[in-house]
Amino acid sequence: GDLPEWNLKEIYDGANLIFFLSADAQQKLSELKEKEQIADYLIEEAKKSYQAKEKEVGEQNMRQIEKLMTLRTIDIFWMEHLDNMDHLRDSVRLRAYGQRDPLVEYKNEGHRLFQNLMAAIDSAVAKTIFRVSLTKEPVRQESPMMRHAQENRSAGINASVSQSSNKNIGRNDPCWCGSGKKYKRCHGA
Repeated sequence: GDLPEWNLKEIYDGANLIFFLSADAQQKLSELKEKEQIADYLIEEAKKSYQAKEKEVGEQNMRQIEKLMTLRTIDIFWMEHLDNMDHLRDSVRLRAYGQRDPLVEYKNEGHRLFQNLMAAIDSAVAKTIFRVSLTKEPVRQESPMMRHAQENRSAGINASVSQSSNKNIGRNDPCWCGSGKKYKRCHGA
């Protein structure tokens, strides 16, 4: 079906938060009329942005970045999920007083929380990977012993998320990565 004109800016802004759209993307979006066309166009733009990022950092480094960012994100969100499951366990005990089967409630709500967890992980990984950049690890000059150890290691590469897109985020605003946490408690720490 047709998409209302007023939604296009919101769609553009939402997509641009995840990956960098080309300069003519806003104009191109305004010319498209169907939801499917817009979805297909944004998927193509995401692929181009991803390929550009892969070319910038190198294919092998991109695989490493994907692994690191995915593991880091899963770790953060899994800990939060465990806390949510603890709260759920306490909550279903109270629901039993309302004549509801606590086991059924726990299973249904637990399934919903897990689906939310998976969606949040996917969203956060996507937002992070498109904005990651590589910096060479600085050589420390503390002592000859440290210098020797540093030289013997393979050239270290640190993946860091580009902060240029985060300059307008307030410390109390939601973090851009989609974690649901305040920026100051997540990537602003």
